[in-house]
Amino acid sequence: MLSTCAITGHRPARFKWKYNENNNGCKRLKKRMRDQFALLYEKGVRQFWVDGALGVDMWAGEILLRLKEQPEYKDIELMVALPFEGHNAGWDERSKKRLEFLIR
Repeated sequence: MLSTCAITGHRPARFKWKYNENNNGCKRLKKRMRDQFALLYEKGVRQFWVDGALGVDMWAGEILLRLKEQPEYKDIELMVALPFEGHNAGWDERSKKRLEFLIR
């Protein structure tokens, strides 16, 4: 049986560090997310869904792709559920490229 995890969370504006991903609070959050994904993997979760939004969703996707690069996590499946075509039209170019990378 395939176990699946869906991830969604706050957008950057909801955190005190906003878009500053070099902030120690953001780094701690990302490390905790990575640790939780590794734990879920150990428990049999192989498929992870993110919704293609800025913030926690995008960070989760990027963390999962980095995990997938490691041989012990190679069978992670990352699924991206987009709300609608063009939902990212107002995003800056860097964020658009990050989403494109997740989708590829």
